[in-house]
Amino acid sequence: MTTALLKELGEATQGVRGERSPVASPGIVSSTTTLPPAWRSGPSGDVLWIDQARSVAALGVVILHVSAGVVWGVSDFTSFAWWVGNILDAAVRWCVPVFVMITGTLLLDFEQPMGSFSTFYFRRAARLCWPLFFWSALYLIWNGARDYLKSGHVNVDTLVGMLLAGQPHYHLWYLYMLLGLYFSAPFVRVLLQHLDVEQTLALCFSVFVFAFASALHHHVAGAAKGPFILWFLPYLSYFMAGGILRRWKSSIDTRRIVIILISSVALTAIGCHVVAVRRDLPSGLYFYDYFSVTVIPMALAVFLLLRNAPAMRILVELAPLSLGVYLVHPLFLECISRLGFEEWRFNPVWAIPIKVLLILLLSLSAVWAIRRIPVLRRVV
Repeated sequence: MTTALLKELGEATQGVRGERSPVASPGIVSSTTTLPPAWRSGPSGDVLWIDQARSVAALGVVILHVSAGVVWGVSDFTSFAWWVGNILDAAVRWCVPVFVMITGTLLLDFEQPMGSFSTFYFRRAARLCWPLFFWSALYLIWNGARDYLKSGHVNVDTLVGMLLAGQPHYHLWYLYMLLGLYFSAPFVRVLLQHLDVEQTLALCFSVFVFAFASALHHHVAGAAKGPFILWFLPYLSYFMAGGILRRWKSSIDTRRIVIILISSVALTAIGCHVVAVRRDLPSGLYFYDYFSVTVIPMALAVFLLLRNAPAMRILVELAPLSLGVYLVHPLFLECISRLGFEEWRFNPVWAIPIKVLLILLLSLSAVWAIRRIPVLRRVV
């Protein structure tokens, strides 16, 4: 399925080579590539779909984390309840890859000047470091307080280890991964500006192959993921794909993209079930990996559908809150669970949607309030 999408991209480039004319950008040597018609984007101001995609991806993250409670909480992998959680979890595995592709869409827009390296890094550091420091500290305090209430003491070594591992809380790995992605972004941008279309596709496909092989090796051999400063490497595939797909006028019929999406979701859920029954759940979770053989085409298909979808005003207006929702929602998820509303204890058909709605409303309200406090506005 991934090959089919990339093949369509390749067909759009037959007989086309980038014609370069050197231009000067402050601090870098870059070039302007004449893009083929199939790659030319619309007006640079037409970015409503990007805002909408951010909101949808944030919603997907919340659904993923709530449905995961059923996948892990129900021990019978053949039960109706487990299948509901499995299907919903599988259906939103595209959420983080879409976030990364949005980043690539914005940072690899060659029609917009990047400026000098120092300017680029200063702006990204100002945007990323405040949330990184604030939420890392908050969740370390949260985890320490939780341990104290449970056992009467705080294991400082454990908390320090979580920080050094890039996971003060399970979802904050994304911010630590972004450190490497932002650091490499200017170099990736310069590299792609000096490649023609076919070379760009070949590079992107090669990184996807590397990411797929790495994920498979991790799950089969139990290999460690390595230090967080290297986590960005496989995500360069989605990062480049975002830049490519923004400029590409799809020649694939929407129905075919929907078929790819539905098929990949079904294969993800079925694959997880089959392996979980025959071996164990951790082994089956390979199919949930963002670089599994089924999630890669799923993410690419969803991104294309979001890019071409008509804008909904409410989703566009909620986009500025999407990062904050991603960062704060585990607090409400855990609080609601500790109050007894654990989705796996009830019928997940109604428990998951209700819990997702509660978490969304609480998270949106909290982020809206935080943004009204000048000193905290930067953390969301």
